[in-house]
Amino acid sequence: MSVATAVIIIVDTAPIKHNTMEVLKKLFTTPRAEKPTMSYDKAVLTAELRTTLLNELFDIQRGILDRKGYDYAGEDVLSNFRLAGMIVNQGSTHPDAVNCLNLIGTKVARLGQLLSSNKSAQNESVQDSIVDLCNYSALLYLILKMEK
Repeated sequence: MSVATAVIIIVDTAPIKHNTMEVLKKLFTTPRAEKPTMSYDKAVLTAELRTTLLNELFDIQRGILDRKGYDYAGEDVLSNFRLAGMIVNQGSTHPDAVNCLNLIGTKVARLGQLLSSNKSAQNESVQDSIVDLCNYSALLYLILKMEK
């Protein structure tokens, strides 16, 4: 007997409303849609192309860091992380780093959601999220570097 059958038998004997029972039966008996087979582009990433693509990425990162830094912070470009860290993570020995880690976690979760589903991004592209993730990692590096 499968687990689903066992659960349905157990649930069948419990005093549950009829429509709840139907939902449970559908949950355990409806086949899940198959995920599409993964395929990878067979293009070769040469060292020269890697350098070109990464330099493009680093230029994009720098531009975003400069523009967002202007909006979010004053003379101390890490001040927004320090302030937000103090507000959110009172009592932490590294509130600014923890705040930055929270942003990294949120960005990773968003990317995971978009890449593991058929959703298409509505507000920020996957590529923009990846650049943000790179930037948050760089900012975390700077935060920890400035604490030494």
